[in-house]
Amino acid sequence: MSESEQLPARPGRSPFTLAAEALIATASVAGLVVFAAVAYFRMRFPFELEWIEGSMLDHVRRVIAGLPLYPPPSLDFIPALYPPLYYYVAALACRAFGDGLFALRVVSSIAALGCFVLIFEVVRREQRRALWALFAAGLFAATYRACGAWLDLARVDSLFLFFLLASIACVRFGDSAAAGVAAGLLAAAATLTKQTALPALAPLVCWTVFYRRRRAVPLLASFGAAFAVAAFLLDRASAGWFWRYCFTYQAQQPMSGHSPWAFWTVFIFGQTPIAAMAAVAYLAGGWFGRRNAETWFYAALLAGTGGISWLAYTKSGGADNNFLPLAAVLAIVAALGFAEAVRMFAGRPRAQRLAIAAIAALCLAQFASLRYDPAALVPSPADAAAGGRLLATLRVFPGEVFIAGHGYLGPSIGKRSHSHAQGWQDVFHTRDSAAKRALEAEITAAFAGGRFDAIVLDDLDYPFLRILLTRYRYVGELFRNDEFWPKSGIVTRPDFLFVRNDPAVSEDDATGSGRHG
Repeated sequence: MSESEQLPARPGRSPFTLAAEALIATASVAGLVVFAAVAYFRMRFPFELEWIEGSMLDHVRRVIAGLPLYPPPSLDFIPALYPPLYYYVAALACRAFGDGLFALRVVSSIAALGCFVLIFEVVRREQRRALWALFAAGLFAATYRACGAWLDLARVDSLFLFFLLASIACVRFGDSAAAGVAAGLLAAAATLTKQTALPALAPLVCWTVFYRRRRAVPLLASFGAAFAVAAFLLDRASAGWFWRYCFTYQAQQPMSGHSPWAFWTVFIFGQTPIAAMAAVAYLAGGWFGRRNAETWFYAALLAGTGGISWLAYTKSGGADNNFLPLAAVLAIVAALGFAEAVRMFAGRPRAQRLAIAAIAALCLAQFASLRYDPAALVPSPADAAAGGRLLATLRVFPGEVFIAGHGYLGPSIGKRSHSHAQGWQDVFHTRDSAAKRALEAEITAAFAGGRFDAIVLDDLDYPFLRILLTRYRYVGELFRNDEFWPKSGIVTRPDFLFVRNDPAVSEDDATGSGRHG
């Protein structure tokens, strides 16, 4: 319900009702507070919380150094398959906070807080009840672990989601051409942060054409102009590689991730069944109650965000972070559904008390299904110490060190960074035969030719291991304890050390100056 519609006067609430609402508010605040505490204690950890974070720092360092973000793929650098806006924003943060993962996490954490505010405001504008606005924000915060413990990471997702939600709010509540322009520019910013904004917003654009025609033209014009200009400049500066990475290569990644049914069993039925039920009830009630524009708006949002969450989760490399857009919209629509359920019993105090009691129980059950151990997501002092010993071990090598999947560590010990293992996989999954052959030849030549003093792998199931062993010998594992594992995403760490078969590279140096015991 929009603010322009007249709400019936709300009768005085009984102590029973107030108690039920207090339970809902307390659980909602708890979701927000736990997220904020976890993000705070994770923020200053100097190493990766998730194995792609270091690659994001590599991108930001290239922006700061004035190096191209989208060069041809090589052993030195392969960009992630994302547009660049997050890297530029994070580069500005590095001016204030210094070069490191902390600055990138500050950007994501602030964007996450902005998402909570936008979710709160959307529900407040619809229902004019702070309780359900708080519930929506708290419910989204409570999905933090279910969505991979991602919101505070040095990744693009939180900034992308902030721009997406801001565009959605402008479309829903703006009533002028200026609001349409703002929605279009914010949609372009979301797309230039993560290109999945395009399919997420497509149903919303259709809704705008049908229900808000005056806003449709400025929205489409501003989005088209902003995105087209940015894409043209980026593509021209990169000799066509921007589009190839972010759209051609992205589209060619295989659908070999999770099962298509896992989206439903893992997230919808496994994590948010009650919220999904409330959202469906809200849509059904809206259609039967002939709230057509409002109902179709949120149906379009759920279709768009649900579609991209499902598609991205089932793609190769898809992780739980892909649930984030749907989780945000589902929190909004579930809150609207619960609010409407309470309003159905307005004027019938006894029935309303029973309704609020039942809804409070459902809300608490939904929060309970999303519970997690906050301490398990925070690195320990032992993790930080293990990272320091890892750097000490690698620092003794005078030449280059190749750390597969964690090249960001190189500058910390005065050495170069190198392309991320995920970048190799992205290229090898495409149909670009020339790029694949060139990259494979460069990797083979570097390993067979002994370019590096040492090589560190995350595991021994490595595609170039046979070639590597023609010039390198296996020394052993760098970690002996249950430490330095990432707290989000894939469970992997730089663990297996190889040194070049060369008298100048001593095995004693490799093992005696920081072997982790």
